[in-house]
Amino acid sequence: MSVYSEALAKREWAEQHIGKLKTALAKLRESDPCTIAAKKNPETGDLTYYVEHIPIIPAEIPLIIGDILHNLRCALDYIACGLVGGNCVTSKTKFPIRLDPHDWEVSGLRMVLGASQEAIEALRRLRPYEGGDSRFCILHTLNNIDKHRLLLTVCAKNVMQTGFQSGEIIDEQLRQIGKFQLNSEVSVAVQTSDRIPFGSLYAGQKLLTVPAAQAKQQVGFTIVVAFSEPDLAKGMPVGITMFALKRCVDRAIRELAPFLP
Repeated sequence: MSVYSEALAKREWAEQHIGKLKTALAKLRESDPCTIAAKKNPETGDLTYYVEHIPIIPAEIPLIIGDILHNLRCALDYIACGLVGGNCVTSKTKFPIRLDPHDWEVSGLRMVLGASQEAIEALRRLRPYEGGDSRFCILHTLNNIDKHRLLLTVCAKNVMQTGFQSGEIIDEQLRQIGKFQLNSEVSVAVQTSDRIPFGSLYAGQKLLTVPAAQAKQQVGFTIVVAFSEPDLAKGMPVGITMFALKRCVDRAIRELAPFLP
């Protein structure tokens, strides 16, 4: 097999594990869903929604995530070895990812010594550093945690709440969830008296208080499994993140393929 074919094989294996992750997340939602309850204030009539039950997230989910990360990172490293060429590959050869763009130009490029100038320029266009395409840094950091330390920590997280009446976006905070932009068509019609908690959820946590005048409006919450750490990925839904990282690797393979033997 060629380097390109082997990198694609790793990428495709990662995609199969993304399918497994979707299945595992769906199974969790069906078998042990997060439940939200509401209490009415007898004096004001205001309705407060709170977390009634949070499921225990099985180890299967971070284990699958680790497999996805490993295979995506391997695909990139295979490409780096192909760019360098068999005679120049050393134990330090790998796809260059750095948190600091200035460091990338120094220590990062040392990882691909032997690559052609055209290949180096193609790598520069990918911008695999913080401040460039941060997906590379997220992949690198998450993979290192899973590989060298412990299973990645994940949690249940409230990413969205919606009401279904006026179709107006009330809370600007809904527009930005972690590093992912919500579709502008998401609507919120309920005027809230408190801000939405975006961190890890826990049983008994208050989510939303609706004034008595609007207490009859239908309210929905979107609860997802998200990363608890590190800061680069904290709060990001795991399903969306894995898909975004795969797209990032797809782009790298596509743009660097012309420089492979």
